[in-house]
Amino acid sequence: MPEVIASAEYELLTEDAALVARPGRAVLELHGSEAAEFLQGQVSNDVESLEPGQGCYATMLDHKGKLRADLRVLCLAPDRLLVDSEPAGRRALAHTFEMYSLGRQVTPRDATDEHVVLS
Repeated sequence: MPEVIASAEYELLTEDAALVARPGRAVLELHGSEAAEFLQGQVSNDVESLEPGQGCYATMLDHKGKLRADLRVLCLAPDRLLVDSEPAGRRALAHTFEMYSLGRQVTPRDATDEHVVLS
C-alpha cells in the first residue's frame, strides 16, 4: 500500500502541483526597530529594501568569505523579519544573531517550532 501512495505523490509532484512540508528547516525571527538594518550587515542581499510581504534569498558568509548559511528572508512588518534556513545553518545563524545584536534594537529568537515551511 505505501508504494501506491508514494507513486500517487510522485505523480502529483511531477505532473501536477503539490505542497511539500520541509520539516526541520530552521526559522529564526528578528524583531525590533533595527531588525532590517541589523540583518543588512550580516547577509549578502539587500534586506532593508524589503516591504511587508516581500522576501529574498541571501547568504551569510564568514570573515573569509566562506558560506556559513544560505537563507530566505521574509519581511512580515517593518520591525519583524523571518529567516528560513537549512537545519545545518541553524546554529551559525543563532550564534551570529545573538553575538552581534548586543546593543542594538533587535531581538533574535528561534521560531522553528512555530512555523511549517512548505515548498
